[in-house]
Amino acid sequence: MSLEFDLLDIKLKVDAENEARELKQGDAKGWNSTAKLEASKKERAALNKLLEANAVKRGDSVVKKP
Repeated sequence: MSLEFDLLDIKLKVDAENEARELKQGDAKGWNSTAKLEASKKERAALNKLLEANAVKRGDSVVKKP
């Protein structure tokens, strides 16, 4: 049996660096990766807002992450 532990802050930093590199490469190839990511974030935020509003209308409690 082998156990592997990663420090969360290091993992998040490496993941962010990898994502930035992939977006830069995608943009260089003409895929508009950064623009698509930003559009996706806006769509998800709008959907989350709608889902939260619907939950409140049903009487559910909504907990927002900081």
